[in-house]
Amino acid sequence: MTATDSVGEAGAWVTEALPAALASVERPGSFATGGRVRCPMPAIEVDGVGMLAWPLPSMQAEAVARAAERAPYGRGAETLVDVDVRRCWQVGPERLAVDDAGWSGTIAGVVDEVRRGLGVTGEVRAELYKLLVYDAGSFFVEHRDTEKAPGMFGTLVVALPSAFEGGELVVRHGGEEARFELGVRRPSEVAWAAFYADCPHELRPVTAGWRVVLVYNLVRGGGALAPPDNSMERAAVAEVFRRWRREGGPVKVALLLEHHYTPEGLSFEGLKNRDAAVAAVVCGAARDAGCTSQLAMVSLHEAGAAEYMGGSGRRWGRRWYEEAEASDDPDDYEIIEIFEREQVVGGWLTPEGGAPALVGAVELLDEEIAPEGALEGQAPDEQLFTEATGNEGGSFERTYRRAALVVWPDEGLMDVIAQGALEASTAAFKALAERGAAGAERLGARLIERMGARPRPGADPLRVRLLEGLALLGDRGLIRAMVEPMARLGALASGEAEALVACARALGWTEGGALLVGLAEAVTPIVPGAVAALMARVAEVEDEGAREACSVPLARAVLGALPDKRLYEWTYRSDEGVNAVTAERLLRAMGSLDGELASEALEAMVARSDVFLPDEVMVPAAVALWEGTTERPEWLRALRKLAIEHLVAGCVAPPEPPADWTREANVGCSCANCRDFARFLASPSEPRWVYKAAEAKRSHVEGTIRSARSDVDYVTEKRGSPHSLVCTKNQRSYEARLARYEADVALLRRLELSPDDFEA
Repeated sequence: MTATDSVGEAGAWVTEALPAALASVERPGSFATGGRVRCPMPAIEVDGVGMLAWPLPSMQAEAVARAAERAPYGRGAETLVDVDVRRCWQVGPERLAVDDAGWSGTIAGVVDEVRRGLGVTGEVRAELYKLLVYDAGSFFVEHRDTEKAPGMFGTLVVALPSAFEGGELVVRHGGEEARFELGVRRPSEVAWAAFYADCPHELRPVTAGWRVVLVYNLVRGGGALAPPDNSMERAAVAEVFRRWRREGGPVKVALLLEHHYTPEGLSFEGLKNRDAAVAAVVCGAARDAGCTSQLAMVSLHEAGAAEYMGGSGRRWGRRWYEEAEASDDPDDYEIIEIFEREQVVGGWLTPEGGAPALVGAVELLDEEIAPEGALEGQAPDEQLFTEATGNEGGSFERTYRRAALVVWPDEGLMDVIAQGALEASTAAFKALAERGAAGAERLGARLIERMGARPRPGADPLRVRLLEGLALLGDRGLIRAMVEPMARLGALASGEAEALVACARALGWTEGGALLVGLAEAVTPIVPGAVAALMARVAEVEDEGAREACSVPLARAVLGALPDKRLYEWTYRSDEGVNAVTAERLLRAMGSLDGELASEALEAMVARSDVFLPDEVMVPAAVALWEGTTERPEWLRALRKLAIEHLVAGCVAPPEPPADWTREANVGCSCANCRDFARFLASPSEPRWVYKAAEAKRSHVEGTIRSARSDVDYVTEKRGSPHSLVCTKNQRSYEARLARYEADVALLRRLELSPDDFEA
């Protein structure tokens, strides 16, 4: 059994066994930590207020609030102020002066405690962000902090001595909750709390007094986390991976991490808490078991119909996230049906920091996610509900993003690449085929299976790239597996000619020529323009043996399959149908091989004049071929003669302009109003007719004018009541005949018409 043979229930044991083997991995620190410290108080001066006293008096707190500004909150790229979401005041660092060497030492000591409590190693520094002031009734609803500086991973809140009640800080993560009461009144003590920035947290309302805090961004200067020894867990995970390679299962496994990370901030060095320990175990076990592990971002996007259920319909819900671009309260609407669902994983990062094995996003199946159902019950990162408007019903969109460790067996890389977007997968295949990389055949086979679900005709750059890769690879079975279905489906385009010739060359001209002949026999009646492009390219091949083994048999096959009726009108009016370029390419290619072939082709085209139309196809092709060469073989002279005869028949003399105002038209309606219009057309002396009537009658006459296709211009004159339809005769038909005559004369000149030709 291979990795591609077993998904769903047969491979479910992998996504169950992997989390189980990791369950005992030791957590290096927690998601939140806090404490109190005795210390000298900082000398803090606020612009417009002066030096603050400790504990902070109410009158001075009020003065700080008056000098401050309302604190905003972030919603995607927007910064908003809404006291229903956040109520407090802020003073930025540019308006603060913190001048006390002892305080710097206090913060350094707190940061050391933070590093131990959160399980972070390496350099960590605290950068002052703001001073916040909360009065009675102030709060901040649940949210996540954005990463405000490069390397930021957490937030440190230091509560300064002041008298207040309430204001509890609550931090949540992975079903756990940490609560911090930060009230301090002693003048020589501060309370602090620190947490990872991605953890949802809220500030419960302050019920009395004033709460004053300094907020710092926690920034890592470098260095990876150093988790404890998990060698037993590593061995257990490695055994899971080895069994996976032996018995098969899903193509890959995506182990979702506990913490939330942004795509920009995701890195192995920046993994938090238990995620760092798990990553070390999984990556080590993957190396031990012959598997590849990479860090990536999982994205699930859903869209569909929804119904408004009440509420504001345009407000932030109880829980919202600063990284979200848009959101609605999920209680405001009910999902009726999901129309679109896309689940992918991308943004690849390697443990060693080298080039990732994958480029772009690949599809992620539900059965490849561990733990099973890990995305269920999660809050969306982005969520938008649009109410019904006009004939459009209500709709919703929502997106979930989670970081994951993605693992696959080394030999299964090609299966993973094949799950990617075809743009990236076909590009990777061509590059691998060019290098002769091991496993490229496996990827080619998977891509051929996927392309089989794309049977549409017409130009397909992805199919071209796949054909080019197959030609480089030279695998006979794969080339046939790709080209033979194209014949069954009629899926051929002009732009694929070069790649198909390369495939035929790779097979050898005898086998390759037979493959192209079968393709031409099948699709010439459907897309003759595409076959003409293929024929033209094959005729240019100069390889020894190509003419007899491929070029001439292909020409014979095309001749035998030339269409004698229009099977698909849309095809014949497209670039791949019968047009002047199609005829020109076929005749030139066959003429370069054998003049007799070109003569046979010309005879077949003339016999199919309802398909190879003289004016639209044969005459323009004759002009292009005659002007395009100085060599004039017999078949080309015969084509020129036929074109001249057809043109001369319409060029006996230039058309005469109308002698009077009589205009011919087929007036189909016999009502009194339309009879008046017919009388106007037949009149040799009336150039203009004014018909004054109600709108319904005027509209009826306008319809008659349009259907009759008469040489009449008309306009509604909106003066008086009712309005008038003003009709004026023109010389449109004569001008069209004159233009056609002049065009035919120009074509005759391009065909170098001589008196002898004219007499013939």
